[in-house]
Amino acid sequence: MSRQIQLRRGTKEENDEFIGAPAEITIDLSSKTIRVHDGVTPGGTTLLNEIPNASISAEKLAGSPSFDGNAGKTIAVNALETGFEFITHDPIIDYKQNANNTWYIKFRSGRIIQGGKSIAGNTLEGETITLPTPFTTKTYIITNSTEIGGEEDFPNSSVTNIKLRCFTTTSFNAMGSYTGGNTTVLYNPTFFWMAVGF
Repeated sequence: MSRQIQLRRGTKEENDEFIGAPAEITIDLSSKTIRVHDGVTPGGTTLLNEIPNASISAEKLAGSPSFDGNAGKTIAVNALETGFEFITHDPIIDYKQNANNTWYIKFRSGRIIQGGKSIAGNTLEGETITLPTPFTTKTYIITNSTEIGGEEDFPNSSVTNIKLRCFTTTSFNAMGSYTGGNTTVLYNPTFFWMAVGF
């Protein structure tokens, strides 16, 4: 005679309040999902989410990459919520272009790319440039290039420099200068910048 195993079970509300023992499994009968508990978190962690009006079939998977350990592949519900699709990139979740010539793009992974057109300061402190959206750390990568006018703006100039410093999660400072012959002069050049980080 075979044995039957039944796990603890209950409605979504009952599961949400329940604190199970470490590694205990319960069943949410409302959404037909499995939850794993850690002995601390009310409701545990849901392993299988309910996906309304979505189904997966052998035909759908036949033309798709398989779960064979291919790195970077994620399965998600398709846009029509009629099935699944594999995502092999980092989708954009938010973006904005501001009136002050700055912009940003946020990705699902937390990566942020942002940039703008700003004017550097002509003092040793430089001009504070405010990022359009904050990074979570100060360890982001930033690059820049200058917008240079005609010879009348910078006579005999050979090198235009933008010095970036004082990085925070919300801003950085930019100081402008140009070198003409043997002389370096501070000035306010317009420059483009782009920063990448998390």
